[in-house]
Amino acid sequence: MTNVIYHQGIVEDIDGSHVRVRIEQTSACSGCSIRSRCTAVDSIEKLIDVTMPKDATFIVGDHVQIVREVSLGLHAVMWAFVWPLLILLFFLLLFIIWSGNEILSSLGAVVLLIPYYYILWLKRAKFKQKFLFTIKSNNQ
Repeated sequence: MTNVIYHQGIVEDIDGSHVRVRIEQTSACSGCSIRSRCTAVDSIEKLIDVTMPKDATFIVGDHVQIVREVSLGLHAVMWAFVWPLLILLFFLLLFIIWSGNEILSSLGAVVLLIPYYYILWLKRAKFKQKFLFTIKSNNQ
């Protein structure tokens, strides 16, 4: 199994050392031979901001590859879903034991997620540096 995920994309905009690349994210059934007749086919276009390597030159319209490590995706899932779920369950059980009121306990546990996501939002610059995409030309 490879440790890297590749996405094909097209350079949309260049602003100094930042490149904005348009990629098409498709569902798992996008490779199916009857996808043109199927209503379940799902594809979404996304714009990804990437820092351009110092020795690279790209122009708008270039076909490129966006590369990201699989482990970074798993870290993102941990921060966005797993940790909040554990916080929610821990405080839900703690509040139920402490108060005995399930409605207030569940409300209190959900309210405690607000500071968690606020802290993530405050640390977004650090996460932006950690969860980097790299860009490669299709000619390489």
